Amino acid sequence: IKFCESKMHALLVSMLAACALAFTPYPLGDRLHYSYNLFRTLPLTISAAEDAGWHLQSQCNPVYGYRATLDSSGPTEDSPLSLFFNAAGQVSGMGMNIYGSGASPLLVQRGFLKTVSSSEHSVAVMFRTGDLCSPASNSSNALGNVLLVHPDTINYSLPVIEREAMAGGWTQGSCFAAMGTHYFYDLVGAPNMTWQSNNVLPIVVMYDQGVINAIFFASNIVQQGLTGIHMWDLIPLIDVLMCKNLCNSHCTWHDTDAWSTSHVFFRDYSKVTCPGGCSTACCPGV
Repeated sequence: IKFCESKMHALLVSMLAACALAFTPYPLGDRLHYSYNLFRTLPLTISAAEDAGWHLQSQCNPVYGYRATLDSSGPTEDSPLSLFFNAAGQVSGMGMNIYGSGASPLLVQRGFLKTVSSSEHSVAVMFRTGDLCSPASNSSNALGNVLLVHPDTINYSLPVIEREAMAGGWTQGSCFAAMGTHYFYDLVGAPNMTWQSNNVLPIVVMYDQGVINAIFFASNIVQQGLTGIHMWDLIPLIDVLMCKNLCNSHCTWHDTDAWSTSHVFFRDYSKVTCPGGCSTACCPGV
C-alpha cells in the first residue's frame, strides 16, 4: 500500500508540473518586497523568515511546501499573507487571505478563490513546480520561474513574459514607475473588460522590459481598516483610482466602489521606469 501511495504521489506531482507549463518559464527575480510605497522586505529563506518572526508550520505539502505566517495560528485578518518554502528552505510561493462577505461567485466557482468560510477566502500563487518536500527541490533560481495559481486544484499559469500575456488575451493597462506595465484578465470578456470586478482575476501582473517585475493581489472587498492596512497597500483604491491602472476611457466598475491591492515586487523596483519620462498611469501613445 505504501508503495502504491508513493507512486500515486509521484504521478500527481508530475502531472501537475506538466499541466503548469502553459507559458514559458523564466526566472522571476532575486528579491521580494510588498506594499507599494512602503516596499517592505519579505524573506527568501526559511532561516531569514524565522529570524524575522515568521512562524513555520511543521507539516510539508508536496505542492506548497512549508507554510509560514506572521501569526502562529496561521493567516489572520491583521496578517493575511502566507509564504511557502521548499525543503531546501527557498521561498516557493505566497498566498493572501481575503476577509469579508461578498466574494465573487465566479472566482470561487472557477477555483481562483478557495473558500475558508463564508467570510474568508484565499488565493495562492506558487513560484516553483515539482515535489517541494523533496531535498532535491533546491534550485539556482532565488524565487523560481513560474507563477501558478492553486497548483493543487486549478493549476492556472500566469504569463511571466509580456508577449505571452498579450497573445493570451490579457488586457494591457498603464505603466507606473517601480511597477511596470499592468495586465488584467477578465474571465468573461477577455481580451476586453466587462467592468465587472467579479469577473477579474484576483492577481494582476506587471512587466518591465518584457518580463515579469511584479504582481498585485486584488480584492473588490476593502481589506484596510481603522486598525491598520493589514499587509495591503496604504489606501484602498476608489474606482477612479483603480481605473488609472487601465488605459481605457470607458473604465468603470459596476459592482464595487473600491478595491484593495497588495503589490509584490520580484526585482529592483527603483530601476523600473516608463517610456518618455512618464511615471504614473502612463498609456501607449499618450
